[in-house]
Amino acid sequence: MMNEKGAVYPYVLVFFIILQAAVVWGTGIYLSRYQTSKELTNYYETKVMETLALKKILANAPDIESGPKTYPYSAGKVEYTTKPYEDPQYVILQLTTIKGNGASFTSSFLYNKNNGKIEKALN
Repeated sequence: MMNEKGAVYPYVLVFFIILQAAVVWGTGIYLSRYQTSKELTNYYETKVMETLALKKILANAPDIESGPKTYPYSAGKVEYTTKPYEDPQYVILQLTTIKGNGASFTSSFLYNKNNGKIEKALN
Protein backbone atom coordinates (compact mmCIF):
# COMPACT_ATOMS: atom_id res chain seq x y z
CA MET A 1 0.00 0.00 0.00
CA MET A 2 1.08 3.54 -0.71
CA ASN A 3 -0.05 4.79 2.69
CA GLU A 4 2.21 2.39 4.58
CA LYS A 5 5.25 3.62 2.65
CA GLY A 6 4.35 7.29 3.31
CA ALA A 7 3.81 8.28 -0.35
CA VAL A 8 0.28 9.78 0.02
CA TYR A 9 1.05 12.45 2.61
CA PRO A 10 3.48 14.53 0.50
CA TYR A 11 0.98 14.58 -2.42
CA VAL A 12 -1.87 15.65 -0.15
CA LEU A 13 0.33 18.32 1.40
CA VAL A 14 1.36 19.70 -2.02
CA PHE A 15 -2.28 19.61 -3.16
CA PHE A 16 -3.45 21.66 -0.15
CA ILE A 17 -0.62 24.18 -0.55
CA ILE A 18 -1.56 24.70 -4.21
CA LEU A 19 -5.25 24.94 -3.27
CA GLN A 20 -4.49 27.51 -0.58
CA ALA A 21 -2.38 29.59 -2.99
CA ALA A 22 -5.23 29.55 -5.54
CA VAL A 23 -7.72 30.73 -2.91
CA VAL A 24 -5.45 33.58 -1.80
CA TRP A 25 -4.81 34.59 -5.42
CA GLY A 26 -8.55 34.50 -6.25
CA THR A 27 -9.38 36.58 -3.20
CA GLY A 28 -6.80 39.17 -4.25
CA ILE A 29 -8.37 39.42 -7.70
CA TYR A 30 -11.86 39.79 -6.20
CA LEU A 31 -10.77 42.54 -3.79
CA SER A 32 -8.96 44.40 -6.56
CA ARG A 33 -12.04 44.35 -8.79
CA TYR A 34 -14.28 45.40 -5.90
CA GLN A 35 -12.03 48.38 -5.08
CA THR A 36 -11.94 49.40 -8.76
CA SER A 37 -15.73 49.26 -9.00
CA LYS A 38 -16.09 51.40 -5.86
CA GLU A 39 -13.68 54.01 -7.24
CA LEU A 40 -15.45 54.07 -10.61
CA THR A 41 -18.81 54.49 -8.87
CA ASN A 42 -17.47 57.43 -6.85
CA TYR A 43 -15.97 58.99 -9.98
CA TYR A 44 -19.17 58.73 -11.99
CA GLU A 45 -21.33 59.97 -9.09
CA THR A 46 -19.06 63.01 -8.89
CA LYS A 47 -19.20 63.65 -12.64
CA VAL A 48 -23.00 63.24 -12.75
CA MET A 49 -23.46 65.70 -9.89
CA GLU A 50 -21.12 68.14 -11.62
CA THR A 51 -22.95 67.79 -14.94
CA LEU A 52 -26.37 68.28 -13.35
CA ALA A 53 -25.13 71.36 -11.51
CA LEU A 54 -23.71 72.76 -14.76
CA LYS A 55 -27.07 72.20 -16.43
CA LYS A 56 -28.81 74.17 -13.67
CA ILE A 57 -26.17 76.91 -13.76
CA LEU A 58 -26.47 77.32 -17.53
CA ALA A 59 -30.27 77.38 -17.29
CA ASN A 60 -29.90 80.48 -15.06
CA ALA A 61 -27.30 82.08 -17.36
CA PRO A 62 -28.27 85.75 -16.85
CA ASP A 63 -27.96 85.24 -13.09
CA ILE A 64 -24.64 83.41 -13.27
CA GLU A 65 -22.54 86.03 -11.47
CA SER A 66 -24.98 86.59 -8.61
CA GLY A 67 -22.68 84.91 -6.12
CA PRO A 68 -21.79 81.45 -4.86
CA LYS A 69 -24.55 78.85 -4.85
CA THR A 70 -24.89 75.28 -3.66
CA TYR A 71 -26.77 72.45 -5.34
CA PRO A 72 -27.45 69.53 -2.95
CA TYR A 73 -27.73 65.93 -4.19
CA SER A 74 -28.17 62.60 -2.44
CA ALA A 75 -24.47 61.71 -2.85
CA GLY A 76 -23.14 65.13 -1.85
CA LYS A 77 -23.31 68.71 -3.06
CA VAL A 78 -21.85 70.99 -5.71
CA GLU A 79 -20.81 74.54 -4.88
CA TYR A 80 -19.93 77.03 -7.56
CA THR A 81 -18.30 80.43 -7.62
CA THR A 82 -17.30 82.75 -10.42
CA LYS A 83 -13.98 84.48 -10.92
CA PRO A 84 -13.12 87.23 -13.39
CA TYR A 85 -11.13 86.36 -16.49
CA GLU A 86 -8.64 88.46 -18.49
CA ASP A 87 -11.22 89.09 -21.20
CA PRO A 88 -14.38 90.74 -19.75
CA GLN A 89 -16.70 88.71 -21.99
CA TYR A 90 -15.60 85.55 -20.14
CA VAL A 91 -15.87 84.42 -16.56
CA ILE A 92 -14.37 81.39 -14.83
CA LEU A 93 -16.87 78.98 -13.27
CA GLN A 94 -15.28 77.04 -10.45
CA LEU A 95 -17.23 73.99 -9.29
CA THR A 96 -16.37 72.16 -6.08
CA THR A 97 -18.05 68.78 -5.70
CA ILE A 98 -18.17 67.61 -2.09
CA LYS A 99 -19.04 63.97 -1.55
CA GLY A 100 -20.94 62.68 1.46
CA ASN A 101 -17.71 61.33 2.96
CA GLY A 102 -16.08 64.78 2.82
CA ALA A 103 -13.87 64.24 -0.24
CA SER A 104 -13.89 67.25 -2.55
CA PHE A 105 -13.04 67.69 -6.23
CA THR A 106 -12.64 71.00 -8.02
CA SER A 107 -13.02 71.78 -11.71
CA SER A 108 -13.04 75.06 -13.61
CA PHE A 109 -14.68 76.09 -16.86
CA LEU A 110 -14.38 79.13 -19.11
CA TYR A 111 -17.88 80.58 -19.61
CA ASN A 112 -18.72 83.00 -22.42
CA LYS A 113 -21.21 85.59 -21.14
CA ASN A 114 -22.15 86.73 -24.65
CA ASN A 115 -23.42 83.40 -25.99
CA GLY A 116 -24.13 81.67 -22.65
CA LYS A 117 -21.95 78.63 -23.36
CA ILE A 118 -18.97 76.95 -21.81
CA GLU A 119 -15.97 77.42 -24.09
CA LYS A 120 -13.59 74.92 -22.48
CA ALA A 121 -12.61 73.11 -19.32
CA LEU A 122 -9.63 74.71 -17.62
CA ASN A 123 -8.46 71.75 -15.54
